[in-house]
Amino acid sequence: MQHQHRGVKDPDQAWILGELIAYLEHEKSGAVGFEDMGQNWVQVRNSARDGTIRAADPGVRDVVDRWEQFIEYLCLGLSQDLGVQVTSAQSKAKDGERWTESLLATLEREGKLTSSFRVPDAVGPIDVEADLRARQTRANVKVNAPKEGRPLTRINWILRQLGNAPRDLRVEVQFARTKETTARLLADALEEPKALLSPSDPKREPRSFSLSLARPLGTKRGRGERSFVLETRRQMVGFYGGLVEDLTAWQPKAPKLSSKEPAPEAEDPRRTVSGAIGEATAPFATPTEEPSQHPDEPALGVPSAGQGSVSSSPPWAEPS
Repeated sequence: MQHQHRGVKDPDQAWILGELIAYLEHEKSGAVGFEDMGQNWVQVRNSARDGTIRAADPGVRDVVDRWEQFIEYLCLGLSQDLGVQVTSAQSKAKDGERWTESLLATLEREGKLTSSFRVPDAVGPIDVEADLRARQTRANVKVNAPKEGRPLTRINWILRQLGNAPRDLRVEVQFARTKETTARLLADALEEPKALLSPSDPKREPRSFSLSLARPLGTKRGRGERSFVLETRRQMVGFYGGLVEDLTAWQPKAPKLSSKEPAPEAEDPRRTVSGAIGEATAPFATPTEEPSQHPDEPALGVPSAGQGSVSSSPPWAEPS
């Protein structure tokens, strides 16, 4: 991680670090990490396929222990490739022994080896499942559905993000307030998105989407072609790089301001034309008494009758 993503300023130290990495990665150094699934792998794999496997059988615990080591090896490799700390679910478990017992029970009951790992800022944890009975390895990631919009709109939201995904990707929809699910291969879902709606109630809201991809199980115990270690690691890296890293979680839209214009404030009736509040226009003011005037005297500034300046008739009156 330091050499590939963070860098070393001093060129001599950078060269020494590169040589150290090249030495440790060489198969003869003895430090290449996880080697294979062990000498009991073929026997346990065949017993799981036949349905005769038992947790107490010789070699079963050794295979489970190697499976846990393989998941840690996978996380270390992804951490090196991505430059971030990829963590497994088992590394977060508080009780390691109980975790191992759970893996043994699942292998005996279902013939499966299961685990998961999380990449920082990815849409969700990636589940890993090696089905020894079906001879398949499956990678799965769950994505929460949007919380607004019609059901078909929410389904189209996830389908738009899967344009470059393999057409044999399995898309499963979980719905709110029911155990009912729907599932289609991506090729069929793109042709008919409505097939992913709830058959009992098309208006039922999708709660989450599970996206899973199955590939043939590597059978050999070593690290070469068609081996379990190489094929499973190749599938997990491809699943993350070809699908998960491009998925984005739903985000609610930011709240919008109302489009209505705010109503203008009512004008204070006490304000004069100039904006000041005068005593004469205040609602509680006492009107001042006009000065006394003789009935025969003309008003100040208004011509008396006979001067011809102002007619006593209103402007809209008919002429006499």
